[in-house]
Amino acid sequence: MISESSYQKSIPIQELANDDHLNFLGSKGLITLGYSDSTVVSKIGNALASKYMPGQIPYQLPGDLKLGAFYANAQEAVNEAISLARLVTARQKIICTQKVKTIDIGLLCKVVPYGFLMPVKQSLDDDTAAVVVESIQVEDGVLIPHYGYLHSLRKLCDGQGALLILDESQIGLGRTGYKVVSEIEDILPDLLIFRHFSEDSHLEEVQDKGDYFLRQLQSFAKIYPTVVSDVRGRGLLVGLEITREALIRVVLTQLMDYKILARRAQNNMVVILLEPPLSISYPQLDYFIAALENSIKFAEKLL
Repeated sequence: MISESSYQKSIPIQELANDDHLNFLGSKGLITLGYSDSTVVSKIGNALASKYMPGQIPYQLPGDLKLGAFYANAQEAVNEAISLARLVTARQKIICTQKVKTIDIGLLCKVVPYGFLMPVKQSLDDDTAAVVVESIQVEDGVLIPHYGYLHSLRKLCDGQGALLILDESQIGLGRTGYKVVSEIEDILPDLLIFRHFSEDSHLEEVQDKGDYFLRQLQSFAKIYPTVVSDVRGRGLLVGLEITREALIRVVLTQLMDYKILARRAQNNMVVILLEPPLSISYPQLDYFIAALENSIKFAEKLL
C-alpha cells in the first residue's frame, strides 16, 4: 500500500486558479455550455435581441419532423411521448431498452437488452405501440450500439406499425458532435426527445475536441490495463471503465484533489462518466488528461 501523501503529483501545465474547478459532471446532459462563458452569453444575447420576439424560444427540429413541444424535464417528456404513441396507435404495449425516465407507464412495458435486435423482434406484436430506446445508453456506462442498430429498429417498427421513440435527452445540445445521433444512420424516429442543439460550426468543434479527448484516454487502457479496462464515447461524452469498483473511489477522489468534478454512471458502478462543457479548451482537456493519468498511477500502486 502507498499513502496519498507519499505520491507526488505533477501536472505538466499551469495549475488551475485557486477558485476554479473543471466540471465534468454534466448534470445529466443539462450543463453543456459551461459557466458564464462570455462568448456564449454574448452570442445568445445578440441572437435573442435580433431575431426573436420576447417570450419566444428558438429551436429547429431535425429532418422532416414538424411539431415540437417543451417540457420541464425528461421524465415528463418521455411520459408524454408514450401517452401520445398509445393514443395514435390505439395500442398499449411499450418495448424499452432501459428503465425509462417516467413516473407511470403502466404494466404493459417489456424491457429488453440494449443493442440487440432479436429481443425487440421477438417482443414486437400487434399490440405494440412503441419502442423506446436511447440512441446512446449513457447511465449504463456510455453504451454505443453497433452501426445499423437504429436503422434496423426503424425497419422493425415500420413493419409492425409501431412508433420509434428515441430518447436523446441526455446527449442533446450537440454533446456528441451531432444534432441528433440518429442522423449518423440517416434515420429519424417518429418521436424524438432531445434538448435544443447548437449551430453546425459548433458541432464540428465538438467532434474535433471529442476525437482528441477520446484518443488520449483510450491510450490509458493499453498503458494501465490493471486499472482501465475500456474507454468509449462520442464527442464530449466519454465512459471510462475501471477494472474494480474499489478503484473508482480512488480515482474520483484523486481528481477532486486536482479540482476536477466527475461521477460514476448511475447504472454501472465501474464506469466514470465524463461530460465536460462543450466550451472546454484544449489546455483544459490536457490538464484533465494529465490529472487523470496521475490519478490512475496512484490507483495502480494500490493494487
